[in-house]
Amino acid sequence: MANLYVRAVPPTDLNRNTEWFTYPGVWTTLHRDAFATVVLIKCRVHILEGIMLLGYLIASHTTDYQHPMLFFNTIAVFVLVVAKFPNMHKVRIFGINADQ
Repeated sequence: MANLYVRAVPPTDLNRNTEWFTYPGVWTTLHRDAFATVVLIKCRVHILEGIMLLGYLIASHTTDYQHPMLFFNTIAVFVLVVAKFPNMHKVRIFGINADQ
């Protein structure tokens, strides 16, 4: 009987870390993640402020709005939000990391 299969030399695997590229659905996932990254980069400032405020709300809720933790969380969020203002760009507080 004739040989039904072509005998070919398997390609040399130079980098075993890229085997996961051959799994089904990997390229779709990579393209989706790349698109999501581009979308997030375009609106990164608003996303970062939203993440800080969301973290504040979650932290406040999980501590049942107890006085000392709510005070510390409020101060921390205030400092982080003020640091994101455009007027604070390259402003050094207390001379930390200032060029001398």
